[in-house]
Amino acid sequence: KRVEQALLAAKDRLSEAQDMAHIGNWALDLLTGELTWSDEIFRMFEIDPEQVGASYEIFLNAIHPDDRDAVNQAYSDSLVNRTPYEISHRLLMNDGRVKWVHEKCTSDFDAAGKPLMSRGMVQDITRIKQTEQALICARDEAERANQAKSEPLSRMRHGLHADESRE
Repeated sequence: KRVEQALLAAKDRLSEAQDMAHIGNWALDLLTGELTWSDEIFRMFEIDPEQVGASYEIFLNAIHPDDRDAVNQAYSDSLVNRTPYEISHRLLMNDGRVKWVHEKCTSDFDAAGKPLMSRGMVQDITRIKQTEQALICARDEAERANQAKSEPLSRMRHGLHADESRE
């Protein structure tokens, strides 16, 4: 009974840590087709686990249509090449919002190279992407301001050189 309570407490702490870090984990048994998602993946993808269970189809449908093929290809290639994969991509929410996630996956294979189990993690990196975009916009704006400031100076220098050459 004590071991069971300790396991439940550990599960609760893991769920809390995943919630705080916005990192979820998943496992896919390639022999049975059983896919499990942590609670955080359901929250991240804004899917109610009471309504829908975890499935690769639901996962792919949550991915932004422009990123779907790349994500599917990364996973397929990882199984063929027997290598882990890592990819950042967008999710398209039902209300049109876009979230960014970073995903990693590793798989286990039998002695003949047949894939047995895939395990992965998904982290919500939307805030990081928004910050990157804000920094890019600020840099571009600063470059435009710098260029606008230097254009009159350049014209003045050019005018001075033209005056000197006439003399």
